Amino acid sequence: MTRPSFSLTCLVLMVSLAAFPLAADDTAVQGSGGVIQPMAEHPSIVMQDMDVHIGITFDHALVNCTFIFRNEGAETTVKMGFPERGILTADSTSPRGFTTFRTWVDGREVYARIEGLKTYPEGAWRRWRTKTVHFEAGQTRRVEVEYQTPLGEVSDGSRLFEYEVQSGGSWKGPIEHVSIHLYLSPDRQGGTYTVPVRFAPAGEDAYLWTASNLEPTAQHDVKIVYHPPRLRLVGGDGLVERSLPLTPYFTQRPIHVPVTSLAALLGAEFTQDHRSATLVYGTHTVTVRIGSQWADLDGRRQRLVMQVRRERGAVVVPIMLTMMLMQSDADFDTDWKHHTFRFTLPIHRALTDCLGRERARAALKLLRETRPGWGPVEKYCYTKDALDFSHREGLPAPWYCCGDFNGDGFSDIALLLCKGEEIGVALVESVNDRSFRFRWLQKPFASKPLVEHHVSTVLRARHPGIVRHWLEGPEGSASPEGRLDLEHDAIEVIGEKAAVIYYLDENAGDYRQVVTGD
Repeated sequence: MTRPSFSLTCLVLMVSLAAFPLAADDTAVQGSGGVIQPMAEHPSIVMQDMDVHIGITFDHALVNCTFIFRNEGAETTVKMGFPERGILTADSTSPRGFTTFRTWVDGREVYARIEGLKTYPEGAWRRWRTKTVHFEAGQTRRVEVEYQTPLGEVSDGSRLFEYEVQSGGSWKGPIEHVSIHLYLSPDRQGGTYTVPVRFAPAGEDAYLWTASNLEPTAQHDVKIVYHPPRLRLVGGDGLVERSLPLTPYFTQRPIHVPVTSLAALLGAEFTQDHRSATLVYGTHTVTVRIGSQWADLDGRRQRLVMQVRRERGAVVVPIMLTMMLMQSDADFDTDWKHHTFRFTLPIHRALTDCLGRERARAALKLLRETRPGWGPVEKYCYTKDALDFSHREGLPAPWYCCGDFNGDGFSDIALLLCKGEEIGVALVESVNDRSFRFRWLQKPFASKPLVEHHVSTVLRARHPGIVRHWLEGPEGSASPEGRLDLEHDAIEVIGEKAAVIYYLDENAGDYRQVVTGD
């Protein structure tokens, strides 16, 4: 009786954050003390025919393999192993492997054992589905395998299926005839597939590759990549745009996206560890926890429409609800036909209205890079008097004003910004027609929590001309006797009990302030 043998094929480590079992032809293997040992080639068993049918959908593959083996030697029993490989996900400690696996010999279903698991420091693993098959001298036998497996998730958002042909080289001589059929499920949402160039079209969404007397190598392995449609996250009337791979279940709601993408689009401050992620923007702090369907919003529990989970190493959350939690005054619009989710934050509208679309991009980039997590004070935080005053004066909003504050001929914008309990008056000032600088006019200070009807500060632009202001007299007294001739626009900060104007003193090269009301 001959000793069974197998070939140990190369392990290809893909850049991936999820398990993607790799499939292969039945291969001769042997178990010895629980450790599988490789041997170069089986001395008498020939693979006469290999016929493989692979059906690919957006998230899984269904594979049916038929192998015809012929024994050209004496009677023998061979231990056959079907290799299964993959990479562990960040939140799993054991291989997930095939979803289903069945095998037959000459039409009779047989049991396959799972054995020989080996893991690697990089998170890769391999194991075998094994069975023994007896051959009489000169006997031909038909071996079938059918399995289903999830597609591998790659870090770029694509999904991967591989079928390893090279392991068929462990049998005696070449594979006499090979045929591999591909059937790709059409994606009406716009996803696409990449198939090896050697496959020829064989009908609608079908491909075929055949070969004769094949000495299989790694170049014959089959790799199918599914590229999901891209979800365009568009913010601020096109000021910010990100394209993210869609879940293959695009038609299911809700859309879920990485928290990091939301942070980038919002300009939020972001922290994350292995259990949770936190976003800070303006008056809001939101914390989500992996595996939970609850979020902590400003100390209050809020139920999410889906469980927070980790995909490809990123914490993903429902896009609509999370963004609504982060900014109640935002506008949302979903265009399913063009895979676009568009939202406009108040800060985007303000920058566009004041600076124009192109310059607003540069200003928004500056704010995101220099002041992450800072956002405008929301409408519900203002007192009724402040909102009424803003309405009477025809101001676009109480928290910003526009003007040429440095006299260079380009628009600037002053903003009342907050983060958590801090609040301050900032200026995004033009340097030229394309770039800006950031400066605090009133440095942030810790306030009590910005709750409903709490903020009374309003910003208003004052145009060139005469402004009367208070002068400080002896022993701290003051009188409304000052007179200032504004050469450029200025920023007036109007509070409940006082008003201050900030104007550029060109001789000093800095902004000064005068009190205009008490």
